Amino acid sequence: MFDEEKAAEGIDEEGKDCKTYKKSPVLEKIKRLNVIIKLVLSGRSNSDITSWAMNEWDITDRTVRRYIAEAITYFREEANIDRDAEIGKCLKRYEELFKRNLADNPSIALQSQKEIANLLALNAPKKVELGGEINLNGLLSEFPRGFADEVRRLLAKKLSEENITGTD
Repeated sequence: MFDEEKAAEGIDEEGKDCKTYKKSPVLEKIKRLNVIIKLVLSGRSNSDITSWAMNEWDITDRTVRRYIAEAITYFREEANIDRDAEIGKCLKRYEELFKRNLADNPSIALQSQKEIANLLALNAPKKVELGGEINLNGLLSEFPRGFADEVRRLLAKKLSEENITGTD
C-alpha cells in the first residue's frame, strides 16, 4: 500500500516534496489509492469500482481509471521480486524457528525442518524413466483429425531431420 504517513508530511512515493497532486492533496490521493487497491483485491470489477468511486468522491471516470491504473502498477511492482533473496529470507526464518523450538517445542522444530526441506525441494520426487513403446496412432485417435494429422506431419519431419527411421 502507499505510505499515508509520508503523504501527510507532503512527501510523495519518490521522496520528493509535493504538497498536492493537481486537485487532490497527496494524502487524499494516497488514501484513495489504498481504497482502490483494497477494492481490486476484494474482487470488485473495474466498473463497480468506477461507479462507487465517482459517487463516493465526486470524481470523473477518467480519474478513477487513473487510480485503477496506478493500483495495477503497484501490483506489478510488488510482484517483481528477487526470488533468491526471498528464498534466503524464508530459509533463515525457518532456521530461526527450528533453533528457538528445538528444546521446548520439538513438534514446531520438526515442522520448520519439513518446511526447509520443501523450500529447498529436498523431498522432490525422483526422476522416473519410462520405457516401452507408445502407440502414436492410438494416442492421436483421441484428438481431432486435423490436429492429429499435423502432429504426424511434424513428427515425420523431425524424424527425417534427425535421420531416425523408427525401426531397429
